[in-house]
Formats: sequence, structure tokens, C-alpha cells
Amino acid sequence: MKNAPLFRYAAMLSLAMLLGTSGVHAQSRSTDAARFTVHVSELTAATRDAVARDLTAGGNTRLVFSCVPAGLLVFESLNPASREQVRERALPLLQQRSGAALITEIPIGLREAEAECAQTRDR
Repeated sequence: MKNAPLFRYAAMLSLAMLLGTSGVHAQSRSTDAARFTVHVSELTAATRDAVARDLTAGGNTRLVFSCVPAGLLVFESLNPASREQVRERALPLLQQRSGAALITEIPIGLREAEAECAQTRDR
């Protein structure tokens, strides 16, 4: 049961690689280069809201997508920045609000996160 999320992410990553040849997906990858996506076990709406408030107060990074049922959060910079810079801004705030052991970085973009959320909600 604990390996189910890892299996889903591996399947999504495989699907993303298969779809990577389309022009539309290639365009989304360029914007996803500056986004940072995580899975948070036991994510709550309160944690999501607190992280979003913390980021707003910092002014450089924002939460662009969240899916509490799937535990997904996608962050991006408000200014030109690399994925690593977005990670450096968002991860410490997230670790303060939820345990570091509950956070897993995942290599998916916004579209894949939205698809995973839709699948979770359809179950």
C-alpha cells in the first residue's frame, strides 16, 4: 500500500516521456523548468494555505497548483528563476509546516500534476 504512490508517479513519468514528443507538451516543459513539484503525505488544506501565505509574504515564489487529495503542490517563481531557486525558497517553508519526512520531490510538471489530481479525484 505504501508503494502505490511511487508506482503512480513512475507510471506518470513514463506517460510524460511518451507524450514528450508533442509540440504542446514541449512548450509546457519550458515553463515547467522553473517549477518545483512535491508530494506531501498527509497534506491538509490548512498546511497548503499556510505555505501559500508564507510564500506570499516572501514575495518571490508562489503556489500555482495544489491538490490536497493527491498531496501535490507545484511552486513557481514570480521573477525569472531556476527550478533550484524555486526549490530553495519553497522547501524550507514547506518543511516547517509539515515534516520533512512527509515531503517527496517528484519530477513532474504542472500538466502531469493536474492529471494525477484528476485521477485521484475520480477514484
